[in-house]
Amino acid sequence: MAMSENLTTLGELADIQLEDEENNETLQRIVVAVEHNYPEGWRQCKVLDVPKEDLVGKKPDSNILNKLRYALSTVDLIKAFDEDAHSISEKAFKDMKLSLLEWPFTRALIIYSVTLGIKIRGSAARYELFSAAVDDVKRRVVSREAVNRILRGEHTETYERKRRSTS
Repeated sequence: MAMSENLTTLGELADIQLEDEENNETLQRIVVAVEHNYPEGWRQCKVLDVPKEDLVGKKPDSNILNKLRYALSTVDLIKAFDEDAHSISEKAFKDMKLSLLEWPFTRALIIYSVTLGIKIRGSAARYELFSAAVDDVKRRVVSREAVNRILRGEHTETYERKRRSTS
């Protein structure tokens, strides 16, 4: 099967409704965060709808999960799951990443590892274009430890500087 047969757009993936109502509400909050943070035209961005199993296997290795980064502010991702979050445990962070792998739209937001990002976009050139388009967003992708400080109001200087530069 040729890669182009699975080619779709972020917009088409964003419009998919999940069966579970709670998951669908979480996903819709992520879509809203993308709408507020991505450049105009993001819905037309071409991606491959790569099934989770083809991307990371049936049960992803913890090394893969640790390297996984989504092109969306870590704070926005956590708030999509729990609007009142003041911290996130290591287990909850891992569970969040596993959930994000289940949904076609959020899989399409994977930016790191580069290998996965290229696989999702179908080519290195398309990956580079996407990466450049979301450069401001990537600056707000932080570690679990850093996001916990941010959620508690202990903003790190680096995050503040990055956030100001994207405003």
